[in-house]
Amino acid sequence: MSNSSQQLNYLENIIVQLPERRIFSRLGLNHHKSQVSSDELVKFKLLINSAFDCCETRGVWTVVPITSCNLESGKINFSANGNFELQSKKLAKLLINSSSAAFFSATVGSKVISERDLLIKNNKSSAALIYDAVGSEVVDEAMNFIQKIIAQNISRTSQKLTKMRFSAGYGDLDLSSQGFFYDLLNLAKFEIKLSDSFIMTPEKTVTALIGIEQ
Repeated sequence: MSNSSQQLNYLENIIVQLPERRIFSRLGLNHHKSQVSSDELVKFKLLINSAFDCCETRGVWTVVPITSCNLESGKINFSANGNFELQSKKLAKLLINSSSAAFFSATVGSKVISERDLLIKNNKSSAALIYDAVGSEVVDEAMNFIQKIIAQNISRTSQKLTKMRFSAGYGDLDLSSQGFFYDLLNLAKFEIKLSDSFIMTPEKTVTALIGIEQ
């Protein structure tokens, strides 16, 4: 699918708040309880901030008209530089009242992953786990940030977003649909690669779509 004429909104250097609480939760820690000593807490926070500094957060989004949505078959047709189709009954149910959908993606880049892998190589698995958690939570925070931007843009026309977003590989939307997201959003611009098995690298890269309703 060509993306030569699709209007893409690129967001360079996305600034998000450090989601410290969610990072600790992902690590199975509660820094408000005695299971973490003061010294350990200082070390954790230093590593978290170091990993956060390695995140090079960027994103992109676009709005695509929906031409048809069939609940029975789960086929949803979109109009973007020609037509393309996704198939998912759960996604069709989400989009049944939507006239269009916003496709978007965020990445934290490769640096935080490289640093994590170097820590693993040097047998510092605990620190590596923190870097991995930071990458995961920061990219999710970036997706939330982009979603808010989309919501602000459509609110001018009294439209609203569906209550949830949907990603390739979630529910009954096959992971192979990642190819549509990748091409539509021109993720190669961010030096993101897509494997034959539809896995993106750098791995802390997320795509999603969300419905736009009247």
